[in-house]
Amino acid sequence: MKKMISRIGQYAAAAVLGGALCASAAYAGPGGKGGGPGGKGKMKEWCQKNPEKCKEKKAKMMEKCKADPAKCEEMKAKMKERREKGSKRREEMKAKCDANPEKCKAVKEKAKAAVEEIKQWCQANPGECEKKKEEIKQKREELRKSCAENPDGCEQKIDELKQQIMQK
Repeated sequence: MKKMISRIGQYAAAAVLGGALCASAAYAGPGGKGGGPGGKGKMKEWCQKNPEKCKEKKAKMMEKCKADPAKCEEMKAKMKERREKGSKRREEMKAKCDANPEKCKAVKEKAKAAVEEIKQWCQANPGECEKKKEEIKQKREELRKSCAENPDGCEQKIDELKQQIMQK
């Protein structure tokens, strides 16, 4: 049960942080999510640290691809599209962040603080957190879009999202 609560809290936290950091010019270069352009930095690093698990994961993926090649190709195409979108977004956000690094740092810190508060709330209210799982996912997308369109209003959106999630 505790592990499930922890996962729910992590999901909620990732929802807020993912949206806010992507939209707040948190450039993910080398060592960041995806390892920058190309998108395989973290996976490659994980495989180096966990060679046996990596082999198992790759073998499972190959089995799935053999069983349904069409679905496998579709999945690969979606991943490629996601990587390309992410690269473009990171480049745009990096340019904005380079222009105003103080603002980027403030938004990033605010997002991290919101994540921590939501994690604590989810640990204290696991039932409510589980019920709001889909809402959290939807709010994350709204936050990402809103912050991309209006970076100056991102901090306020983070606060609004946090309040909406933590309401009973």
